[in-house]
Amino acid sequence: MVGEAIANFDSYVIVAVGLFVVGLFAVMVYERSDSKFRQHQQHGAADKDRK
Repeated sequence: MVGEAIANFDSYVIVAVGLFVVGLFAVMVYERSDSKFRQHQQHGAADKDRK
């Protein structure tokens, strides 16, 4: 059983690296959208204060 896992080790590494890259991409997209949302909230609060 251990020998079979070692034989398929390359496919596990490829899947792990792929999931890691997808996770990094998802975090970057989330951070970018979150910062835009926070800027929009801050501008909305500033506009309300001016009125």
